[in-house]
Amino acid sequence: MRLPAAHDGNVYPTESRWYVLRTKRLKELGVVERIGRQGFDAYCPRIRMPWSQGRGRRLTTSLFPGYVFVHARYLHAYHTLRWLPGVSSWLQFGGRPAYLEDEIVARLRREQGRKGYIKLSPPPLKPGDRVQILAGAFRGVEGLFERYLCPESRVRVLLNLVSYSARVEVNMESVKRLSA
Repeated sequence: MRLPAAHDGNVYPTESRWYVLRTKRLKELGVVERIGRQGFDAYCPRIRMPWSQGRGRRLTTSLFPGYVFVHARYLHAYHTLRWLPGVSSWLQFGGRPAYLEDEIVARLRREQGRKGYIKLSPPPLKPGDRVQILAGAFRGVEGLFERYLCPESRVRVLLNLVSYSARVEVNMESVKRLSA
């Protein structure tokens, strides 16, 4: 198999960069492991998300599902990595391999905690912000954000129901800010 020819006559970059590989569904970690066995540096940023199947349970998943970053010289790594189990293809735009600047990957790695995942912060809510409940018994009900609770993933919302006001405590991920 030949590499696609460059459109403007330029050759592919010869320096090492962080290229992007597309993976098959849910195969990111296996691909990272296999790339490492081939002697290349690979990275798949991970995040923690609420698991829909249980209260308070969380799932560690890929920040960019279906993508892995690999630091390599493109022409040197193309065939070796293209046919690894779990790899779908090299991500390309206009026939050129997609890559990230080193600083972007370095920043992602700095954000990664000791446990191996990046902690995403939801946009801060202020008391009095209009919000909508996204899940649970009060799904679709609007209210006013009151305050953050401990543990940090819980918030208190004042709901205005027909002729009754109620304070409820819900997971922070179950609340969406509404425009004023």
